Amino acid sequence: MVFREKQYETILSQIIDFLSKINGKAEEKPETKKNSKKLNELKLIFNSIRNNPEKNP
Repeated sequence: MVFREKQYETILSQIIDFLSKINGKAEEKPETKKNSKKLNELKLIFNSIRNNPEKNP
């Protein structure tokens, strides 16, 4: 179970890093708010999984 948690944590942190890079480069574009919203949603999901591992398979 700990191994699976680490996998989720690693994968989600990589996704968040990738989206952060996209978001940082897109600041002059109108999609920035959309990217920020998606990034925030992903962070909430990540935190939910990290804080409640017993609820997630």
